Amino acid sequence: MFAEDINSQCCVIFCSSGIWQTVWLEPLNKTSVQQFVPVPDIDNGKISFTTTASSITGKEQLHFVIKHQGKVIKDTVAAFANNISVTIPSAKLWTPEYPNIYTVDVELRSRDKVTDQFNTYFAMRKISLGSDKNGYTRLMLNNKPIFQYGTLDQGWWPDGLLTPPSDEAMLFDMVKLKEMGFNMLRKHIKVEPSRYYYHADTMGLLLWQDMPSGFAGTGPSHVAADAKEDWVRPAESAKQFEAEWKAIMDHLKFFPSIVMWVPLNEGWGQYDTKRLAAWTKSYDPTRLVDAPSGWTDRGVGDVNDAHQYPGPGMEPPSANKGRAIVLGEFGGLGLVVKDHIWNPNKRNWGYKTYLENQTLTSEYTQLMYNMELMVPRGLAAAIYTQTTDVEGEVNGLITYDREVVKIPEEMLRILHAPLYRELAGKITFINKQSETDANKFKSTQGKVSNDWLNTSAPENFTETSEPVALKTGASVYSYQDFNIADMPSGLGLKLLGFGDAKVYLNGKLVWQEDKIRTKRHYDDINLSNNIKYLMPGNNRIAIECTNATQDMKFDFALYRLDN
Repeated sequence: MFAEDINSQCCVIFCSSGIWQTVWLEPLNKTSVQQFVPVPDIDNGKISFTTTASSITGKEQLHFVIKHQGKVIKDTVAAFANNISVTIPSAKLWTPEYPNIYTVDVELRSRDKVTDQFNTYFAMRKISLGSDKNGYTRLMLNNKPIFQYGTLDQGWWPDGLLTPPSDEAMLFDMVKLKEMGFNMLRKHIKVEPSRYYYHADTMGLLLWQDMPSGFAGTGPSHVAADAKEDWVRPAESAKQFEAEWKAIMDHLKFFPSIVMWVPLNEGWGQYDTKRLAAWTKSYDPTRLVDAPSGWTDRGVGDVNDAHQYPGPGMEPPSANKGRAIVLGEFGGLGLVVKDHIWNPNKRNWGYKTYLENQTLTSEYTQLMYNMELMVPRGLAAAIYTQTTDVEGEVNGLITYDREVVKIPEEMLRILHAPLYRELAGKITFINKQSETDANKFKSTQGKVSNDWLNTSAPENFTETSEPVALKTGASVYSYQDFNIADMPSGLGLKLLGFGDAKVYLNGKLVWQEDKIRTKRHYDDINLSNNIKYLMPGNNRIAIECTNATQDMKFDFALYRLDN
């Protein structure tokens, strides 16, 4: 989504340089605290403080006064040490709904003299992986599954570029996301001022933090989605990258809202993936690691992260045991809002671009409906592109000038609510033992009769158990028979293809879309509203994909939800 170029075209954003974050100077005594990082342990009801200080003699003490909502819950003095643990009785846990914050007044004492004092805070929360009742790996918050849904957030501004115009403006975007019913955002290729993360902590907004990508040099640094090997990064460049990534983690690990580190994105300068993922996890084992987000998965990290535009789609959980399945980028639906375009003379685009609010709302509603069945089949998180328009990218939920919200906040809350429901039922694939099994169906790339949908055995169709290869401009017609004993609670379809697609159940047209583009992952389509066309006994799903827009493979699989 992001790169820098002075010409600012397509996904490329106008250059920014210089000092763009808050800079301050603070006088300190010779003996003073240099680092104070809280590490919560909710399983044992403790908070530990990782602490360093300058000019320590070994006789110093730390005085803590811990409060929750103004009430003192702990007042204690301890000899200075690099790690100090304090018991928190009946800890109030931090969640997006209840972002409980504990405040701490700290004094560093040396021979009964206060040499440093400050106020800080912490939250009692735990992020981890765990299994649900159907065996899917889930993102866990405080040992409970939580579906994380947020936006890709680039944090760009028309007047200050990387620099927000004010604290209030920065807060505006985050408040809007909460009002829209998101519980998370992915901070994309940017590190924000510390106030940003403080706001996330106090309002209850989960954060995935990217490492900004960058490489100055000659030769290709982008790794293709199907590349078997990572880029061989020059040693000096790798050293700089890793030093900056460590500095970012050191700077931000204080903030409890950050739950996922994202060191690599979409093959941009992707190198030594396994080593970087392992190092990131070992350096901060209290958070999850997404390496990489999108494109070239190497089977490492805590999640398998697919990018699918517009999507939605996901990778098979059964092929990723022990890793959570997430959709790290999808959507990108664009709306051109007159008089709120950054530059009317350039290409203003989304992955699909509309001119009417009603069309955008309808298409976004369909995306959310399609994603509903993905959650019970193992999807653990999703990230919609994006919070705001950014220059020529008009696929934000808010215009670049922050003056127009394209879909009403309350409507978005209603659309998002089903994603957070407690999981019920189980997904099984029809005519397959598991999702990764081959799918047998019949197909033809020749001409079909007008009544092929209603013919028990149409001519020229052959059975295949492999995806069908199509050339640009070609068409494929396919069908699969299946038996239904009991009616399902939900019905879903995985579809792979490029072109104009139509889906039929027992001869009834139930879904169609022109110019689908599924690329590396299958799209998920929710057909649950059409269960009425099923009948006990034999049924048929038929799919046509015509006028392929590029050389492609075509495939599909049907699945059901039973409560």
